[in-house]
Amino acid sequence: LLLALHDTGIIGFLLFCAIQIVFLWNVRSAMKRTNSPYFQAILGGFFAAFVGVQIAYFFTNAFWLIFIWVFMAIGTSCSRIAVQSNSDASRS
Repeated sequence: LLLALHDTGIIGFLLFCAIQIVFLWNVRSAMKRTNSPYFQAILGGFFAAFVGVQIAYFFTNAFWLIFIWVFMAIGTSCSRIAVQSNSDASRS
């Protein structure tokens, strides 16, 4: 995270943190809205893994890896699928 501050300045750092907070908020809210134990486990794993990766990035210089953006895209997709499948199941 400190590398983001160094590379982008305070505004870029705050935007980067905001993006991560929104991602974690969406995953957490999708976990609460779905009734499926499968999706709750998947989203809980995404939440824990994302926090773990951020802790690792804080202590290492592997921040430049594209992995975090792909990870966030897959997590967002899983959140949307979980919420959509929950609403589809409630309509049936």
